[in-house]
Amino acid sequence: MRPPISTADLLRAFAAIKPASEEEKRAIAAMLGFDWRAPSARNEEPSIVAPPKPIERPISTSAKPSPPPPAPRPEDTRPQAGGGLRVLPPRPVARPQLDWLNAGPALQPGSLGRAHPPAPLFRPQWTRAILAASLSARRPIGAPDLARAVETIARGQALQAVPRQPALTLARGVQALIDIGDNMQPFWQDRAVLRRDLKRIVGDGGLEILECVGSPRRTRRDDRFEGRDYATHFPPQLDACVLIVSDFGIGGGLGLARGASPHSWAVLARRLARRGHRVVGFVPYPPARWPADLARAVDLVPWDRATTAGRISLSRARSAPA
Repeated sequence: MRPPISTADLLRAFAAIKPASEEEKRAIAAMLGFDWRAPSARNEEPSIVAPPKPIERPISTSAKPSPPPPAPRPEDTRPQAGGGLRVLPPRPVARPQLDWLNAGPALQPGSLGRAHPPAPLFRPQWTRAILAASLSARRPIGAPDLARAVETIARGQALQAVPRQPALTLARGVQALIDIGDNMQPFWQDRAVLRRDLKRIVGDGGLEILECVGSPRRTRRDDRFEGRDYATHFPPQLDACVLIVSDFGIGGGLGLARGASPHSWAVLARRLARRGHRVVGFVPYPPARWPADLARAVDLVPWDRATTAGRISLSRARSAPA
């Protein structure tokens, strides 16, 4: 079997680097675990001395035959005098310090500092617009709708109230159901950033944060309570938007890591929609992996750095009823 590093590797290193002096050859050989010695001035070819031939003795049938003599070690058959290459057994090698080894300054302790945290999945400069475009609902709280007012008066009907144009608002509040199951553990820091952004943009008065462990059947409000069924114990406020942050079972999983299936999440979303709630999902998977049934029941948003508020608004406009 070929050793990890052989003399052929040393010759290839010499051919590639082209050392100009014996000192550089000695340094290259030391890095590969060899001991390089310059050839003598006479440039004599050292001879390899064969081990002495053992004396043949008659074998006695009554005595137990003696074991054969041990084979000579490789280093015993290599030349020990003159010049050339001698292979050493593995041992620490003192490597000479050359100028090109000290080209860069040594790093001082503590000069690197702490590692930078990973970048959030939503770009910070776009987070406010993304959350507003995703979670806001259209309510008639905008500017006066003069076209509807004129049409009502032209029909001879009394104008009971000034009609207003629809506008996006978060006034109805947001209920966030955040999945902390095993499949979402790689995004634990992104979940913490999202919690902070929701509190900053929606506000504590209109925000309710819940946690579920892979399935809405194991939902809790904080760490002090055991998981309960979301549908029966945590109904959202009237007209509030429900945000689900989960992989929705797209990532699969086995054993304890297995959560609710995409179909189970779709059934829950349709139940919430019948009660007048808009269901939005932040999912860390591209649209190519979204199940069709789940995408029809939940307004899914890619939890990714490529997501923009413009794409979300365009998607909502396409899915809005005519």
